Amino acid sequence: MDDIFLKQEDFERIFSSHLKISTYSQSIESLFRDRNLNKIKYDPYYQRNYVWTPEKATFFIESILLGTEIPPIILFDSGNTKEVIDGRQRFETILRLLKKDLKLTQKGLYELKELRKKSFQDLSTQIQDLFLDSKLRVFEFAVVNEPKLDGDLEDKIKKEIFSRYNSGITPLKKAEIDNAAYLNDPITKCFKDLLTSDLVLAEKTYQLFLKHTKTEDNIKFKIQKILTFVRKQLILSMLPIRSYASSQSRTETIDKLYELIALSSDPKDLCKKLLKRFELVEKVNSTLESRAIRSNRLVCECLLWAFSILEKENIARADFENAALSVEFSQYIGKNIIIFAQEGSHFYSPTLERYQTVANFFSEKLNVNFNNYLGGGKPKININNQDDTLVKVSQLETLRTTKPDPQRVTIDDFLSRIRKKRLLLRPPYQRSEVISIPKASALIESILLGIQLPPIFIFSRNDGVWEVIDGQQRLLSILAFTGGSYIDEEGNEQKSKNDKFALRQLRILKDLEKNKFDAFDVNLQDKIYDFPLLVVEIEERINPQFQPVDLFIRLNNKPFPILENSFEMWNAWVKKELIDDIKKNASKHKSWFYITISSSKNDYGDRMQNEELYTLLVYLDYHKTSGKGKSTGVLNIHIKNNSVNARIKDKRDVTKLLHSASTNVESLRSFRESIKHVESFIKNLRLILLDRDIDEGDGTDFLREELNSIFDAGRNLPVLVRRFQDFYMLWYILSDLNYHMAKYHREEIKKRLKELFIYMKNPSKSDFEIIMKGFNERLEIIKSDFKIEDRRLRLTEEEKKLLIKTQGNRCALTGAVIYYGDDLHFDHIKPLAVGGSDTIDNIQATHADANRKKGANVSPTPHNT
Repeated sequence: MDDIFLKQEDFERIFSSHLKISTYSQSIESLFRDRNLNKIKYDPYYQRNYVWTPEKATFFIESILLGTEIPPIILFDSGNTKEVIDGRQRFETILRLLKKDLKLTQKGLYELKELRKKSFQDLSTQIQDLFLDSKLRVFEFAVVNEPKLDGDLEDKIKKEIFSRYNSGITPLKKAEIDNAAYLNDPITKCFKDLLTSDLVLAEKTYQLFLKHTKTEDNIKFKIQKILTFVRKQLILSMLPIRSYASSQSRTETIDKLYELIALSSDPKDLCKKLLKRFELVEKVNSTLESRAIRSNRLVCECLLWAFSILEKENIARADFENAALSVEFSQYIGKNIIIFAQEGSHFYSPTLERYQTVANFFSEKLNVNFNNYLGGGKPKININNQDDTLVKVSQLETLRTTKPDPQRVTIDDFLSRIRKKRLLLRPPYQRSEVISIPKASALIESILLGIQLPPIFIFSRNDGVWEVIDGQQRLLSILAFTGGSYIDEEGNEQKSKNDKFALRQLRILKDLEKNKFDAFDVNLQDKIYDFPLLVVEIEERINPQFQPVDLFIRLNNKPFPILENSFEMWNAWVKKELIDDIKKNASKHKSWFYITISSSKNDYGDRMQNEELYTLLVYLDYHKTSGKGKSTGVLNIHIKNNSVNARIKDKRDVTKLLHSASTNVESLRSFRESIKHVESFIKNLRLILLDRDIDEGDGTDFLREELNSIFDAGRNLPVLVRRFQDFYMLWYILSDLNYHMAKYHREEIKKRLKELFIYMKNPSKSDFEIIMKGFNERLEIIKSDFKIEDRRLRLTEEEKKLLIKTQGNRCALTGAVIYYGDDLHFDHIKPLAVGGSDTIDNIQATHADANRKKGANVSPTPHNT
């Protein structure tokens, strides 16, 4: 089989000599004119679905209206058509707006609030013209001076460009976005100064309120997360918990309330009071731990909320700051600790229940009414005032940034600027270095192959310093590989965390694997130094009102990156026939066998998770049936929150399998066989779920509800969210089941399946070992009771003659006369496939043709004489 990726010789020949890259700007009106649209395919098969929410789409449209710089649209010109290789979400968002399929939402508008609920046709002519006249940057790839490429080779080129533009993205976390947004906020600055000057306090606070995974963050990121937490805690007593627990407008409301207190409060006083409450929570938490009660961040967070309310209700601190009350609270929490389970803790009901639980305790002990703080409705405070920044339409033109054409700056020039301290790589709003060595290696490989990288956005200050707004991680990767240093946001000289790294996991230039920059010959080093980076320079001199932090937020807020080791990424490069099979089969069952279901009202947000689920089940079966090892080698069955859970041990292994199935004939054959096995598993599951007569047309609803009932496991959840682990466990339990066994024992299997999920999903106070032992014992009974016995019994000639005689020389199926010497079958009365035993008591003599006609069905009453 041919490799799914370009060979090095093809790549170098085409990319160095025959791939033309044009960069230009084109107005929206021109690019989206019907004549041009007819030539543009914005959703080629290797692209993911449209996933932007109305909020994200609105935010993008507002950015265009404000004249904000946005990433370019990447096109590939095939002659008669142009394909969108990168920028499908941006392109389709504009198209949806123009085609009346998008209305601007209030949550997505940060500046132009008065445009809420408006479609394009509802906008004034002035704003419509402003939008249509806005220019988009376009990068266009085309193969020139080369005979017309065969479809397969052209496909590989497009996929290569697509994957390199999408595989290096590491989205910013909320704390990193907030770090930029609240850079000059006095309250945030006060807390940040406290935490950075007392790292013990910072670590203690993080462990108390935010630590919930084994992953260890660096101290700077911990402080960023604490500051986000602090801003929320300062306003939480102003926002009814029912309102907070609902995700509707939660972030927007918190931001508005915080704006209000930021304008009317003394930062130092707020810091002092909140730190006092931190100390109180720490004392109670120590009491919990001393009594061997497993507390967690959710208990501490609710306790902090309760203390802020007690202060607002003027309860004397001495009344709730005493050892006796702490002991009582510890006993109370110990009895109710299950309410503070971290799995699913962000959903409405668990959130409301844990705050209600803490409120009940203090209501009873201190006679405080928490109803107003728990009850529904909007916060009883006027958050609208004259200072709310609703930008008038007439001001739009003044907000627009003058857009220069991108310039080309070599890497050597960039490194020279860094050495001369004329490039600020880490302004205060930027995040820490996060790019991994494999991603950084892919970037260096792209440079060596001559692939144009996305542009670097630079703010050119009046003092001559270039401030990096976007592209920092790319520059850090280049700096790390070449071994340079840079000046951080505090003016200190720093080295990259990946300093002088060796290249890893290269896809094309495999002969450079594990090489460092110093090992390159002069020609290769020069190839890196002389590589031109596209730079979009925004000059302070021309744009005096421009705030680089605003562009940073707009470029990075609410990203929807394509994740590595996800179907969205596999869809871009795996052998097309395999992807088509997976998509077709997943679609065939998605009405009831799904991880997420699309709403006809909102045809966005489909991250191809149903296709990913199907792929992962095929992966599990492949490892189970192809001699690659047991499924338990790749599926981790474990205890979490005292219940049985499952996860794929390493999704990178799935990517490796898909690569192998795309390039190796034997792997492809085994992969296709596993697809058949998954189809059989789904067929068996459908059979088991269907345990009553249903009217035509009701089958899908019934199957969906029955599967939900199994996953709910008797918990009566108000909203059931299906999880990958539920399907892993379903497959793990039923994957050995034979179709005939399922057909004959469907009701009993369904009953046992429900019982096992109830055991798995309802937390027990037993030790982990006891829970796992109980699960394994129950699973083994199910597998044993519905296991097909191997055919080992072989009758002797004498036993055959005796059996014929016992049957009165009559066929057990037809009653016809039989004699030893006829074409006979000695087979099971109750087939092994439906649970029959492999014993002589379960054997009958029949004419061969009658037995073949019977198949795997249970025999009728034997015709004995």
